[in-house]
Amino acid sequence: SRIESVLESDEPMLLFISEHAEPAPLKTSVTTITQHVKPLSDDDSEETLEDKRKTEEAVRTFRLSSVASKPAFLEDEQETVAAVNIGTATHRFIRLINLDELRKDEAIADQVIRAEMDRMRKRHILTEDEERMIRLNGVVSFFQSDLGKRMLESKEIKREATFTMRIDPHGPTMVQGIIDCAFKENDEWILIDYKTDHDTAPETFVPRHEMQMNWYRAALERLTRVKVKEMWLFALRAGKAYPVERRDV
Repeated sequence: SRIESVLESDEPMLLFISEHAEPAPLKTSVTTITQHVKPLSDDDSEETLEDKRKTEEAVRTFRLSSVASKPAFLEDEQETVAAVNIGTATHRFIRLINLDELRKDEAIADQVIRAEMDRMRKRHILTEDEERMIRLNGVVSFFQSDLGKRMLESKEIKREATFTMRIDPHGPTMVQGIIDCAFKENDEWILIDYKTDHDTAPETFVPRHEMQMNWYRAALERLTRVKVKEMWLFALRAGKAYPVERRDV
């Protein structure tokens, strides 16, 4: 089947359902949907769909909340651009890391990650500007964490899984999104989303992103017919993993 062939591929995964079932379906994004769910400001977050290196064509995207922490005329445009670039560069770097190097018995995460950065720079995969923006310590922290080690032990890992899914199987509206990482453990999915937010206080950090994660969970379960056992937000600035509870979407 198409789904099985996709799951067996080592390439970034595209999850989809046919768009021919109904004529001219409307499209939205996970970010658009979650905008209306939580009243929390997302101005401390550096995460958008742009950060994940993909563009949703013909889809209007929003941040999780349009509520600004300060008036627009006080916003620093360079700060905003820098934040987006940090997220974009860091996500791209994580996706391109050679995981086999980290699986070697003698591997030391810090050394391997820095060697991977050098390799990408020398091969012109990363620019010097991108290299400076990457949250390197956060990436090292992830692969040193129990969650990162569990991921490396998995035989089935999907990074940057792009999906398109109908919100209602009988309706025309489709939702799009990008899953940072999903890996199999005991035949069930473990779902991870990397975040570069400034604010990683549990009382605000997890609620800000939990509905987004649950949409990703719903999509992964529906399109692969495999249960998501756990969901985790990994705060790259704090070097810490936060569990996300299962919610109805």
